[in-house]
Amino acid sequence: MAFLGRWGAEGRRAGLLLFGVVCLVYLNSLGNPFQYDDKHAIATNPHLSLEKIPAFLFHPEYFSADPEKAMYRPLLLASLALNRAWSGQETYSYHLVNTGLHALCAVLVWALLLHLGRPAGVALAAGLLFALHPLATEPVNYLSSRSELLAAALVLGAVWAEWGGRSRLGLTFFALALLSKESAIVLPALLAWREWLEGNLRGAWRRLASYGAAALLYLGVVRTFLVTAVFSEPVRPLAEQWGTQAKALVYYLKLLIMPTGLSVHHGFAVSPLYSGLALLSLLLVVSLALGARGRGSFALGAGWILIALAPTSLVPLNILVNEHRLYLPLVGLMIWLSDLGPLPRLGRAWLVLPALLGGLVVQRNAVWQDEGVLWADALAKAPLEVRPHVFLGNHLRAAGRLEESADLLRGALELEPDNPTAQANLGTTYKEMGRLDQAIALYEELVARHPEQGELRYNLALNLQQAGQGERARAEYLAIQSGTPHYELVLNNLGALQEEAGRPDSAYYFYLRALERAPGLADARANQQRLLQSMPHMAPQLLDQGGAGVVEGWCRLVLAGEDTHRDGIFFLAVALFAQGRYPESIATNQRLVKVHPGFGEGHLQLANALESAGRPAEALPVYWELIRLNADPALRGVAAQRLQQLERRLGRP
Repeated sequence: MAFLGRWGAEGRRAGLLLFGVVCLVYLNSLGNPFQYDDKHAIATNPHLSLEKIPAFLFHPEYFSADPEKAMYRPLLLASLALNRAWSGQETYSYHLVNTGLHALCAVLVWALLLHLGRPAGVALAAGLLFALHPLATEPVNYLSSRSELLAAALVLGAVWAEWGGRSRLGLTFFALALLSKESAIVLPALLAWREWLEGNLRGAWRRLASYGAAALLYLGVVRTFLVTAVFSEPVRPLAEQWGTQAKALVYYLKLLIMPTGLSVHHGFAVSPLYSGLALLSLLLVVSLALGARGRGSFALGAGWILIALAPTSLVPLNILVNEHRLYLPLVGLMIWLSDLGPLPRLGRAWLVLPALLGGLVVQRNAVWQDEGVLWADALAKAPLEVRPHVFLGNHLRAAGRLEESADLLRGALELEPDNPTAQANLGTTYKEMGRLDQAIALYEELVARHPEQGELRYNLALNLQQAGQGERARAEYLAIQSGTPHYELVLNNLGALQEEAGRPDSAYYFYLRALERAPGLADARANQQRLLQSMPHMAPQLLDQGGAGVVEGWCRLVLAGEDTHRDGIFFLAVALFAQGRYPESIATNQRLVKVHPGFGEGHLQLANALESAGRPAEALPVYWELIRLNADPALRGVAAQRLQQLERRLGRP
């Protein structure tokens, strides 16, 4: 903090002003709900607990409730776990932390500009402009985008420490930044860029080498994700990615300088690298970069923007452009603007700009207060994009506005007829509207086009099941690969179908498999317990219908999990008896009366089996034991009658 010491009380006042302004303009965001990816990354993520904080370092799949969305961001997860311990599912604490991180970044921007030699008023003005820039509304309101805020704060802290001559502290901040988000890997390039501009790169390389080593070590940790994203399973070809992002750089510069038309989803099209628009955009960016050479802070700021955008420009991601990707590049704009001479002389006109920007921030926060408003806003600004149609349609379906939901999803399919997400969600909407025939027809078409997608086949099977077409549903469930996410739901539904078909043995088997995969699956647990409780009523019916083999299989499954289960042992003995397997039945019954000596039906069945097996003398003491027990009078009566008959047959008085 040596380079800040000379500011003393004035510096503290400036820091408090920046914190106060940020808190004021984001006050109306504190009650905003979880949005978009917040739902799987935070709201329904079962891993966000304090006990798992150390495990976040070793389990990228803990990033989300869906293991397929794994990301290596352990520091982010630790902060979210602390929020959950603080306020549970109430979002105010999450927003407080996000707001505080943004305020901290504004203070760090101010501090860095002071270090670059800017006058105090200019540095404070740039800090205020950063604090009030509307582009920050997305990372502050979009709670899972805290990764952007946390990584930026730590990158800025590392720059502040390095520029202040505290490399060890800077390296520590860098390591923490990498544990927050992958985009922090640009820090070594940011530091090297300034050294190169000032002609010090040759002398600084030893000092910066430690940052490069840390970056290489981090790449080794996340290499699997990187190889998948860039080489083995990219969401688009690299030529398209780079052509699209060349065009996006110009669009991003427009948003940085003129932040209008902000949206959770911008209308943006893929462009091949060789397209005229991509080449023209690339030429413009290169011209700006060449024009920035040797121009002090303009060059530093322009380079900062391009370097900070490099990760998302090079690596293909699902969303083409995002506002929160501009958070760290926004610092470059502040560096750039802070060197424009006329701005400090605007005097009182500076008061108008903060008021205008603050109003835009407050207005934008209000859009994030409701999922329907957020996606309706996106749809109004990008009516030809599929994603706003789908997300708004899903919101309306959850709100019970099914006809409106179906209209929006059909609109999405007019724009992109083969969009599987829109088709699947339309099928779900049809199902909730009671139009099962339409839902089934839609899912059949989808499965024919995308047979590898287990979720589509699951939805088809579920609709067939609800339509009473059990055999077809069963065939579709069985065709789903076991590696499909949430396969435990498939197993549970197969169990329900088998139960409806009068096969409790198979039903119990599928419920057990579902619970093996997901022990917390409430439906499977309830189904298993209900089926178990129905055994005293269902097993006799099956035995009367000749289903002794089914009862035997069911009982053996039950006993595999609980070998002393009374009904399981008893009906196994009865099923074996019904199949004429007397020795096995007798042995099973003997175990039953040993484990449950007060169970009268067990004694009666054992005696009956012994008589049937031609061992009447052994049956006598069993009948006597049943009479001796304080058992049901009816059982005692049956035992007494059979005992008399047996004694007469054996010629005993």
